[in-house]
Amino acid sequence: MISKDEPDNWEPDNKAVEWAKNLLAMLKDGGMWASDNGLCQVDHKKRTMTLILKSPHFCAVTHARSVKTFGALGYQLIIAEQG
Repeated sequence: MISKDEPDNWEPDNKAVEWAKNLLAMLKDGGMWASDNGLCQVDHKKRTMTLILKSPHFCAVTHARSVKTFGALGYQLIIAEQG
């Protein structure tokens, strides 16, 4: 559950970064990860995770925290253009 902390005040702890590192290690290039925020596709060469399908339950706070957590590992989390 997300606390009432503002996303700008939150920083990932070692446990969160380790979890993200393990997730990335399990995903092959082009692999998909489904979260509460939607479906992400990883590109290890570009060091990106792209949210390709946004969930109707998308949460900006969760997204901001994911950006910081994966960013600690050098990955950029981006939202794909919806057409």
